[in-house]
Amino acid sequence: MMEAVHRYEGTVNKVLGDGIMALFGAPLAHEDHAARACYAALAMQRAIGAYAETARQRHGVEVQARVGLNSGEVVVRAIGNDLSMDYDAIGACVHLASRMEQLAVPGAIRLTAQTLRLAEGFIEVKPLGPVPVKGLADPVEAFDLTGAGAARTRLQAALARGLTRFVGRDPEIETLGRVLEKAGDGHGQIVALVGEPGVGKSRLFYEFTHSHRTSDWLILESASVSYGKATAWLPVIDLLKTYFRIDDGDDQRRIAEKVAGKLIMLDETLKPTLPAFLALLDVAVEDADWQALEPPQRRRRTLDAVKALLVRESQVQPLVVMFEDLHWVDGETQALLDGLAEGLPTCRILLLVNYRPEYEHGWGGRTYYTLLRVDPLGQESADELLATLLGTDASLAPLKPMLVERAEGNPFFLEESVRTLVETGVLAGEPAAYRLMKDIQTIVVPATVQGILASRIDRLSRANKRLLQTAAVIGKDVSYALLHAIADLPEDELRRGLADLQAAEFLYEARLFPDLEYTFKHAHTHEVAYGSLLQERRRELHRRIAEAIEAIFAGRLAEQVQRLAYHYTEAGLTEQAIGYWHKAGQRAGERSANLEAIAHCTKGLELVKSLPETPERAKQELALFLTLGPALMATKGWSAPEAEEAYLRARELCRQVGKPTQLFTVTWGLWLVYQQGGQLEIAQDLADEVLALAERQSEPAFLLQAHHAAWTTRYRLADFAACRDHTEQGIALYSLDEHRFHAFRYGGHDPGMCARVHASLTSWTLGRPDQALETACDAEHLAEELSYPFTLTLAWLYRAIIHQYRQEADLALERAEAVIALSAEHGFAQLSGQGRVMRGWAVAARGQAEAGIAEMRQGLMASHPTGAGARRSYFLALLAEANGRIGASGEGLSALAEALDLVEKTGERTWEAEVHRLKGELLLIQSANNRAEVEGCLNKAMEVARGQSAKSLELRAATSLARLRQERGESGQARELLAPVYDWFTEGFDTADLKDAKALLDDLA
Repeated sequence: MMEAVHRYEGTVNKVLGDGIMALFGAPLAHEDHAARACYAALAMQRAIGAYAETARQRHGVEVQARVGLNSGEVVVRAIGNDLSMDYDAIGACVHLASRMEQLAVPGAIRLTAQTLRLAEGFIEVKPLGPVPVKGLADPVEAFDLTGAGAARTRLQAALARGLTRFVGRDPEIETLGRVLEKAGDGHGQIVALVGEPGVGKSRLFYEFTHSHRTSDWLILESASVSYGKATAWLPVIDLLKTYFRIDDGDDQRRIAEKVAGKLIMLDETLKPTLPAFLALLDVAVEDADWQALEPPQRRRRTLDAVKALLVRESQVQPLVVMFEDLHWVDGETQALLDGLAEGLPTCRILLLVNYRPEYEHGWGGRTYYTLLRVDPLGQESADELLATLLGTDASLAPLKPMLVERAEGNPFFLEESVRTLVETGVLAGEPAAYRLMKDIQTIVVPATVQGILASRIDRLSRANKRLLQTAAVIGKDVSYALLHAIADLPEDELRRGLADLQAAEFLYEARLFPDLEYTFKHAHTHEVAYGSLLQERRRELHRRIAEAIEAIFAGRLAEQVQRLAYHYTEAGLTEQAIGYWHKAGQRAGERSANLEAIAHCTKGLELVKSLPETPERAKQELALFLTLGPALMATKGWSAPEAEEAYLRARELCRQVGKPTQLFTVTWGLWLVYQQGGQLEIAQDLADEVLALAERQSEPAFLLQAHHAAWTTRYRLADFAACRDHTEQGIALYSLDEHRFHAFRYGGHDPGMCARVHASLTSWTLGRPDQALETACDAEHLAEELSYPFTLTLAWLYRAIIHQYRQEADLALERAEAVIALSAEHGFAQLSGQGRVMRGWAVAARGQAEAGIAEMRQGLMASHPTGAGARRSYFLALLAEANGRIGASGEGLSALAEALDLVEKTGERTWEAEVHRLKGELLLIQSANNRAEVEGCLNKAMEVARGQSAKSLELRAATSLARLRQERGESGQARELLAPVYDWFTEGFDTADLKDAKALLDDLA
C-alpha cells in the first residue's frame, strides 16, 4: 500500500513540477504569461482530479494536489563548481507562490493579487481577503482560482478598465471602410493587420467594428491565445458560443436546444451539420452515422459545417468574421480559415485577421486580400495619446518625451508604462490628471520588447557585443573618454567597434564638441544590453567607471555626485556610495528638487542598513536623515508620519554620535512636526528646548531659528504679543546672504519670509490691517527674490489668508490659484489642499457658494487627511461661513463643532473668538428662538478676543452683538458696545470689517 501511495504522490509531484513550477523559471510579469499560468493550472487541476479518482478506485489512495501562483522577480541560483546543470529558482516570487500552495486547500489553486492583476479578465476567482503569510510582515490578498474568464484577448480584458483615447489610425479606418463596402456588395474580402506587439491591432478592429459603418452587420469575433496552440478549435469554439448565444451555465441539453433551434431557423438544410457542432461544443452526440465516422472524416465534416454556417448566415445579413492573434493559431482553426478564404469571393463576408510579422499564410496572392501594416504612432499621435493618459500637469513635462522615446510610439508600451508608473507611485492623481512624484528612471520596460532586442544583441560579434555591454554600464549617454578608459581596447579597435554599432543602429554619435559622446538609439536597447551582463562583470565595470569619473572630473565632482553614487552602489562599494548619495541629496535639496532629494537619501539609507553597527555608520545615517527631513516635510507635509519617523530616528542617533549643532537641527525639526500636527503642548516644550540650545551656542543663526520656533508656536497658542516680539527679533537677525540656505535645513522654507508672514498675521489680529498687508507684501517680495518654490508657495498662501482676513475675495482668489498651480508643479500636497480651501472661500464669497463649499471640503481632505493639523480650525470656520451664505446652518454648525473640539484638543486658539461668533450667527439663521444662545456665543467671542488683545476679532464680535441688540430695539446699548472698539482703530478704514462697523454705527445714530 505504501508503495502505491509513494508512486501516486511522485506522479502528481512530477505533473506539478513539469507544469506550474516550470512557469516560475521566469516572472509572470506579462498578461500573456500570467493568463497562461492560470490556464495551465486549471488544466492540471482537471488532470490530477482524474488521476486521483483512478488512485482512489484501484488502491484506495487519497491523492491531493494544491497549486500556488504569484508573479514577481525570480533569482536563478548560480551553477555549482561541479558544472552541474541543475538550477534552483529562488526569490520572493517562488517563496510567495510556495506559501500560497501551502495555504491552499486540497484540490484548490490559490493566487496572489499580483497575478490576478496581470490575468484580470482572463480568469474568474473567489476573493479570500488578507491572508497572513509566514516570512512576510503584512498579510497578502489571496484568491482562489475558480475558472476561466470570458476574455481571450488583452483588449477584452482592458474593456473592463476602460479604454484610452483612440488616435493616429484614420487612414487604416478609411481603408477598412472601403473594403467593407466591397464585401457588402457580395465580393467577400480578407483584411490582415500586421504589426509588432502593442501597436494597436486589436484596438483598431474594435474601433472599426463598433462604429456606425458596421451597424447593419453581424459581428462574430474570436482570438487565438498564447497557450491555445495545444487546444484544437479554441477560437472557433468561442466564436460559435457567441453565435449560438451559449452561456457558461448552460447544460448539454440547453446547448443542444440552442444549436438545433438556430440551425433550423436559419436553414432546414443545415440540420445534418448538427452533430458536428454538438461534438465541437462537447455535447454528447447520439447520432449513429456520426459515431460511425473515422476521426479524419469527422474533422472534414466539422470544417465543412462551420464554413457552411458562415456562408449561409452571410446570405441573410452581411457578416464580419474576425480572428485575432493568428501567430498563436492552432492547426484546426488554421484549416478552417484556409477553407473559408477559398470561398469568400461570392459571399457577403469580411474576414478580418491580425497577427505579428512572424506569422505566415497562403492568401497573399488573392485579389480580394488587403494587407495593412500597423506601424508605431507618429510623434504627434503619441503626444496626443500621452496627453489623454497623463493630463497636462507641468511636472509631467520631462516625463512625456522620455516615455515617447522609450515606447518608440507603441501605444501598448505607452499605456503599460503609465500604468506601471502609477502602480509604483511614480505618478499620483487620477487618469488624465496625474502629477510626477518620483524619479522618472523607474520605468519598467515591457518583456516583449526585451526579447526582441536581446535577440538582436546576441547576433553581434563577440567583441562588439562586449563593447555594447560596456557602453551600457556607463549609461544611455556614453562619454567616449569614459568608454576609452574602461574598454581595454586600443583606440583604433575601439573606434572600429563604435562604427559597427552605429551602422547597426545601436548607438548614435550624439556630440562632437567639446567632448565626443554617443547615445543609445533607444532606451530599451540600453536596458537590455545592460541586463545581459553577468553580475560580476557588471560590478567590476561600475567600479572602474566611478574611479574614472573621479579622475576625469576631479575639478567639478559636485556635478557628478549622482552618477558616482549610482556606479559605486552597483559596484557594491557601499561606503563610497553612501557618501555620494548624501551629497546628491544635499544638492537636490538646495535646488528645491525635494522628490529627488528624498530618492537619493532613501537609497543611501537602504545601503546603510547593510553596514555593521558602528559609530561611523551612525554618523552616515544621521547625515542622511538631516537632509531627508526637510525634503519630506516639503513634499508630504510638515506633520507627515514619514517626517516624524525621520526626525525621531535622527534624534536617537544624535544622542549616540551627534554634535550640538546637529542636535539643534533635529530638535527643531521635531518641533515643527508636532507644531504642525496640532500637538502644541509638546511643540511648546520643544520650542523652549530649541531656544535654550541656541542660547548656549551663542550663534545668531541658531537664535534666528529658535525665534522661528517661538513665533510660530506663540501665534497658534494666540499669544500674539509674544509672537510679535519673536518676529521682530527674527527679522532683525535675518540676513538674506547668510541665511538664504536655511530653508533646506529647517522645514523647507525661508525663516525671513516666515517671520514676515507671522508678523503680518499678528498685525491684523492686533488691529493693524494696513500694516498686515504691507508686511505680507514684503514677505512675498522676499520669497520671489529667493525663488525657492516651497517658500514662494507658502508666501502666496499667507498672502491669500491676509486677503481673506481683510475680506478681499478677488485678491485671495488670485493668490490661491497661484498656490495650487505651483503646488501641483512641485508636488506640495498639503499646500495644494490649503490653497483649494482658500480658493473655495473666495469662490463662495463671490456668489458661487455651493461650488466654493465643494472645493473647500476637497481641500480640507487633501490638506488634513487625518483630521488634524495647523490652521484646520480656521479652515473649518471658513467652511461654516460659506454654509451660512446659503442658509445651510446645520452643515455650518457641524463644522464649527469640529473646530471647537480641535481648539480644546490642540490648544490652537488663533481663530477661537471667530468660531464662537460664527456659531452665534449660524444659530440665529437656524432659528429666531435661539437669541439667548446666540447672545451667549457672541459674548464668549468678545471675551476671548479681549483676553487675546485680538482687536480685529473683537471688532467682528462687537459688530455682530451690536446688530443683535439693535434688532431687539436696544440701539443705545448697541452703540455703546461697538463705538469704543471701532474708535480704537487708526488704520484699515477701507477694509470690509471697519466699513461694516461704521455703517452699523451710522444706522444706530
